[in-house]
Amino acid sequence: MSQFQKNIFTSFFLLTILLTSSCAELDSHDKSYRFNDSITLYKNSLRWGQWTNLIQLQKPEPGADNTDFEDPAQYNLIKLQKIKVTHIEDIGTQMDSNEHNAKTIFLVEFHFDNSSVITPIHHTVNWWYDEENNLWFTNTALPKEFKLSEKQLKTIKLSPHKN
Repeated sequence: MSQFQKNIFTSFFLLTILLTSSCAELDSHDKSYRFNDSITLYKNSLRWGQWTNLIQLQKPEPGADNTDFEDPAQYNLIKLQKIKVTHIEDIGTQMDSNEHNAKTIFLVEFHFDNSSVITPIHHTVNWWYDEENNLWFTNTALPKEFKLSEKQLKTIKLSPHKN
């Protein structure tokens, strides 16, 4: 074997090792990438009132204490549309060592469409990883502050005329 052939073989061998280790690195971070995508989807859905997208991220964790879980089928989408989120920010995220559960704390500022009072809240979201589907879900209900009272459900009438 000539020196040129040895150099090509060595280069090919090193390239193969480099590509293999890069692929392994991507696989080990796949869970993390999917987690970040789920956080982004949650934030954007909450910010822009895309409640059906948000509901798709909510699922009880099998075999876990799901005391914070509220069946999304019970949500009243018409009432939720009265909530206007003006700002949402991820202020802290913790993931357990085996990357199966995580917790994110959001600062959420919102108001109801019949009010100009902006209310800031801290909303803690618990996440769990579904190995079978390679997806992250939350078993945390929407913030309790989003529950509308009868007073908040009334709309402001701009006309002095009675209907």
